Amino acid sequence: MSVLPVGIGSSGDYEISRSVRFRSSATAYFNRTPAVAGSQTRWTWNAWVKRGILSTTQTMFHAGSSTANETMIMFDGDKLRLYNDAASVANMNVETTALHRDSAAWYMFTVVYDSAQATSTNRVLMYVNGVQVTSFASTTYPALNQTTVLNSVIATAIGQRRPAGDLIFDG
Repeated sequence: MSVLPVGIGSSGDYEISRSVRFRSSATAYFNRTPAVAGSQTRWTWNAWVKRGILSTTQTMFHAGSSTANETMIMFDGDKLRLYNDAASVANMNVETTALHRDSAAWYMFTVVYDSAQATSTNRVLMYVNGVQVTSFASTTYPALNQTTVLNSVIATAIGQRRPAGDLIFDG
């Protein structure tokens, strides 16, 4: 459990149930392999994140069987990045320009993936604290109806890249 400060003007701390603290030195992570596949062309990922160690490549969410068959939501340095690499489809890489390097702040990150959208720039939408990201350092958008590894019957992890066991999240 994590302890968060109470709002401005309040005193004391309180626990938030079902929260977790990952330390890169402990290499802890959560993993699960879904029993059935979900939509691989339309999904949303959302998380409240408070960063620990900054300016390193870290995986918040990973689905994949190898480094050549994976979907990741990660920090590339301090930029938010969605990446997909699968032998059967073209690579996808969408990375923000903004740097997320306030280790005292809580961020709410949302990634919306919908490869059925006619306009390529609408196929990946990112939000930080409820505000849509419109400036990107890198954009290789998915093809129309392109699938991701996410939501397939494959190992899924929070906190590190599986099965490589690297790019460990700290926060």
